[in-house]
Amino acid sequence: MSCYLIKVENGHKVARSITSEEEYKQLRGSNEQKANLHLARAGNDAAKRRLVQFNYSGHYPQGVVKGMKLPSGAFGFDMDEPEAFAKAAKLLLKEPDKYGLLMLERSARQGGHAVFEREKGKTILENQVRIATMLKCEMDTSAHDINRVYFTTTSDGEDLLFLSPRLFKDEYDEAAVFVTSNSCKFGILLLGLKTIFLTPFMCFKIGERARRVYFPRPIPTISFYLSYVK
Repeated sequence: MSCYLIKVENGHKVARSITSEEEYKQLRGSNEQKANLHLARAGNDAAKRRLVQFNYSGHYPQGVVKGMKLPSGAFGFDMDEPEAFAKAAKLLLKEPDKYGLLMLERSARQGGHAVFEREKGKTILENQVRIATMLKCEMDTSAHDINRVYFTTTSDGEDLLFLSPRLFKDEYDEAAVFVTSNSCKFGILLLGLKTIFLTPFMCFKIGERARRVYFPRPIPTISFYLSYVK
């Protein structure tokens, strides 16, 4: 899945992959984090901006945030209304696997945040709408940017309501991203009788992954033809 710590260094946002539940909880549970959260909940905006920030929707192989548009295997979901969050939290905690829940937390001010497994072949917004429909709740329609960060709270039980170890399993498939990313510059043939041209880079994997994602069952009239650009 995906979990990145986002910080500003020398005026630029940088991302560091968090690969364990222990490291994640340590960042959330520091004395500095707890002190800033206390101040933030009292209305201190500067303290809120000092809270630990995580990104769950993007993938940053070089640690650079600016300009990156690679989707991860997860996505964030923001619920601002306290009552709506409380209702949704009951449903999510009752059947976390049904929703693909990876993390659930109370936010610094009101409401809360959740992280879910991303359904392949759909954008972040489409996945958010899918979850909102399942939960029958409203969603923050401005929170679908791939580089969206979430100001987190503490690792205490009253703040961190649910955490799955799957959030830290790096199963990132570069070929799948090339197929599904909006920034993909490769051509993919969806109808037969034509040829697509790919660079040699991961040529076979891209075609095979696309077939599995979009056509899990054999379809005789649809085929992929891969060839190198000469």
